Amino acid sequence: MVSRGLFGWSPPHVQPLTPVSETSEPPESPSPYAADAFGVGGPGDPPRHPDGAGPEDDGGDDDGADGEDPEPPPAAVPFKRLFACADRLDWALMAAGGAAAAAHGVALVVYLHLFGRAINIVTSDMLAPDLDGSSNQIVMSDMLHALYFLYIAIGVFFAGWIEVSCWILTGERQTAVIRSKYVQVLLNQDMSFFDTYGNNGDIVSQVLSDVLLIQSALSEKVGNYIHNMATFFGGLVIGLVNCWQIALLTLATGPFIVAAGGISNIFLHRLAENIQDAYGEAASIAEQAILYIRTLYSFTNETLAKYSYATSLQATLRYGILISLVQGLGLGFTYGLAICSCALQLWVGRFLILHGRANGGEIVVALFAIILSGLGLNQAATNFYSFEQGRIAAYRLYEMISRSTSTVNQDGRTLNSVQGNIEFRNVYFSYLSRPEIPILSGFYLTVPARKTVALVGRNGSGKSSIIPLMERFYDPTLGEVLLDGENIKNLKLEWLRSQIGLVTQEPALLSLSIRENIAYGRSATTDQIEEAAKTAHAHTFISSLEKGYETQVGRAGLSLTEEQKIKLSIARAVLSNPSILLLDEVTGALDFEAEKAVQEALDVLMLGRSTIIIARRLSLIRNADYIAVMEEGQLVEMGTHEELLNLDGLYAELLKCEEAAKLPKR
Repeated sequence: MVSRGLFGWSPPHVQPLTPVSETSEPPESPSPYAADAFGVGGPGDPPRHPDGAGPEDDGGDDDGADGEDPEPPPAAVPFKRLFACADRLDWALMAAGGAAAAAHGVALVVYLHLFGRAINIVTSDMLAPDLDGSSNQIVMSDMLHALYFLYIAIGVFFAGWIEVSCWILTGERQTAVIRSKYVQVLLNQDMSFFDTYGNNGDIVSQVLSDVLLIQSALSEKVGNYIHNMATFFGGLVIGLVNCWQIALLTLATGPFIVAAGGISNIFLHRLAENIQDAYGEAASIAEQAILYIRTLYSFTNETLAKYSYATSLQATLRYGILISLVQGLGLGFTYGLAICSCALQLWVGRFLILHGRANGGEIVVALFAIILSGLGLNQAATNFYSFEQGRIAAYRLYEMISRSTSTVNQDGRTLNSVQGNIEFRNVYFSYLSRPEIPILSGFYLTVPARKTVALVGRNGSGKSSIIPLMERFYDPTLGEVLLDGENIKNLKLEWLRSQIGLVTQEPALLSLSIRENIAYGRSATTDQIEEAAKTAHAHTFISSLEKGYETQVGRAGLSLTEEQKIKLSIARAVLSNPSILLLDEVTGALDFEAEKAVQEALDVLMLGRSTIIIARRLSLIRNADYIAVMEEGQLVEMGTHEELLNLDGLYAELLKCEEAAKLPKR
């Protein structure tokens, strides 16, 4: 391909352009109606490839394109598995909806059959007026057929209503079951599942989009398919019953009409792909111009950019003209052949009437019944895309629903009283999403009851993995985590987590009121909530809000500062009254004043509780009862602040680095 870089681009038949000044005359933008627009260049110009490439570029990428393996089709479930969540009521609704859809589809061809008989009655009245009192019989027959038409209209009304309502109702019911099962399975997964698939909402948005595809496939689309297929088969039967010669002749000419439309669609599809590529190339030039607008202005290349963009649009004009020609010819041939087919059938019908093998009504009915049958088949085929998308979406959802739930035992025993003695004994751990990377390697740690232990270490030392192990978001690969001498795997998971209060640097606030966020997951009175907020030093700022504790926060609510969010998280922990407290770098992102206010609230919360602090800023944990220093997933030092300074080991080195980072840079 010829290079079409924005700064120095030139088409293959034009000499390279030099930057022009603001006062110079810009080159004239190439007219889309120039001779080259149809691939015809000037005298002596080499012939151009349709995509703008020179002759030397032909076939450059053919080998690579041919050598690529075709992409395998996406996995899909069998069609019948779309109805895996249907119960007896759903099957009854689908049976009623299917019968109504079939009746709805057949009604039109039955009407056409009766219409042909009415034509015969009218024509017989015109050919033999008032013979032997036949006029009264003809009038009675006409009135009888009018009643038939009325009955068909009433039947179509009720059949259409039953068809649509039953299929939509069963579609809503079945997709509601699928949504419920999906969310239940999702919430029962291990934390490693979310590490692998992400927890940013994609797996939730996927179920919303996939369920809509399934609902479209198993609701009104199935009804439409049955309806149109009933029209197809009913039209064939009515056509053959009325005049099999005309019906077969119509079927014989049908493939020629379909071929004319199909060939034009093939060419239109290819041309549409080419014009999209051409528009993409032009958009790329415009995108570069906007993206590097400063460079463009500094080199006074605005005119060159305009010229490049205008030239790249020539290909779109060529393809647009070809699309209009192909679409016009295809449409003309399709309808022309259809009308010629009708003319041929009427011409043959003339001979059938002359020889007494058929009458006019039968010929008209046979002709239009087969046409209606073909239209029904065409409309039925339009539903296949929805069925295929629904089968693919169902495969993704059913794969999730069939996943085994969490391997964590939800049952277990509870302790009568919790002292708060925590012990990590020879713990090895790595995340399932990255099993080759060890996080903890033979880790030992003892947290005495009602004492505070701060964990420090370099980035990647493994200190942040202690909290999810304590919460049993994960289980150790080897080793044990003990609470009051009992392996936490043997404790009831819900009870264990109720004994732990967690405060993080980025607390999660749901789209609820402040009152509901503080009491999240627990039943609490207004007085208890306000008392917890006062303990967390959050009552003052909450009371200053217009709606107070009823203020909505979260994504759709009031935006709070990091300090205010952390105080609400502390109030939530105070309300739960835990025996064990886990603090994960709570004040790491706060300024000095906010850090001081939050630390005061934390000091109150930590009283009388076993506390594990994950800290980066060592100046905040000097008063901790013990400081544990970690390196490469192991405990290397432990003691008080003074003891570790006297040891002059890794902790002293980390503290010196932190103090050096605070010094002003020269």
